[in-house]
Amino acid sequence: MHFRNADGAAVTEKLGATTRAALPVKPEVSVDNVQVADGKATAALKVRWKFEGGDWNYSTSAELNKNDGGWMVAWRPDLLLPGFQNRDALKVASVAAHPADVLGDGGDVLVTERPVIRVGIDKSHIEVSAHSDSAKALAVPLDADPETYAQQVTIAGSAAFVEALVLRDDTARTVTDARIEAIPRTSAIKTPWSSSQAARLPVLCWAPLAMPQLS
Repeated sequence: MHFRNADGAAVTEKLGATTRAALPVKPEVSVDNVQVADGKATAALKVRWKFEGGDWNYSTSAELNKNDGGWMVAWRPDLLLPGFQNRDALKVASVAAHPADVLGDGGDVLVTERPVIRVGIDKSHIEVSAHSDSAKALAVPLDADPETYAQQVTIAGSAAFVEALVLRDDTARTVTDARIEAIPRTSAIKTPWSSSQAARLPVLCWAPLAMPQLS
């Protein structure tokens, strides 16, 4: 392509380097409309990149000037993408989608993301002799069975975080941070969590099977 204000080969080389991370995908460009006045034209362009996970669509524009040989495009970096500058480059990355709410009949929210606290014993910060006592002390305010939880802590790996219960982190929480911190070597991990994820929430080293349900 010939440009009014730049060498076409140099521009092509620059665009190749700029978009190399997106290969083998190439953009599809179509002209939406052209406005002409006083020997100048503005072309509204629609751009589409067809990636495996979905299309990326946006609009940009090109300025053209009429010369003896016809119309020539005025090169500028944001022809590729609005706001694009000479030293910029495109990069392709996968980003996890934010989970949407699950709605029931009438639009009622059945499942939504909410902050929770995973309470348990972090064995990497506790002496072996204190495993059983700390586990039993933590089980009491959580209404868990002290003997069962102590056994689970004992048989878990030496560096495991052994989850005792998942609590909603809201004003109704009766097991406060202060009550958890008062028990030696306990940990509370705060994380966003959907109320439907109990069966697939990843636990660091070992997942207890017979624990109290989310209240």
